[in-house]
Amino acid sequence: MSVYWGTLLEEIDNAVLVGCLPVNFGYGLCGIGWMYLYLEHHEFLYEYSDDVIRYIDKSVQSINLCRLENDDFYTGLGGILCYIVTRLRQKRKTLDNGDIYDSSFLDDAYVASKRVIERGKNVYTCFFAFQLIDMLDCKDTQAIDWEPRINDWFCNSYALPNNRKYWKGGLLEGCWGYTLPCMIKV
Repeated sequence: MSVYWGTLLEEIDNAVLVGCLPVNFGYGLCGIGWMYLYLEHHEFLYEYSDDVIRYIDKSVQSINLCRLENDDFYTGLGGILCYIVTRLRQKRKTLDNGDIYDSSFLDDAYVASKRVIERGKNVYTCFFAFQLIDMLDCKDTQAIDWEPRINDWFCNSYALPNNRKYWKGGLLEGCWGYTLPCMIKV
């Protein structure tokens, strides 16, 4: 790992542990946690701070999922469900070898997932709600051969305007997102 990459991850770890980030996927803890799990699964990262993942798990578990009304993937329940599903699918447990989440939290996540599916507003959110319900119903988080993929949450533009002055910066609707699929294939 390069010095720059190591320094960047260290800064991210510090930002997480300071406790000033939101829990959401788009700008906060769930997105950072998902990134670590993704990088580890695809062997871009061989180890990361267990303290960071434990902190994210605790922060996620502290949320009352049944009271969340925002189903948005990036700022609401959808991204939280994405992180929970990805975390449960990873073979790693907590350092003390206990369960990642307690049963009452998973029961709330199950209820919230059913509610999200009934509303059916966001396809990414519903995708992870279905995943969580299926996992909890069959009681085996490894039952389905599944791995985290960028395409599970990211739908990018396949064309950019010819004139650069019309390009937006940003991952979701901008020129950076346009290049992401190319980088994934490398």
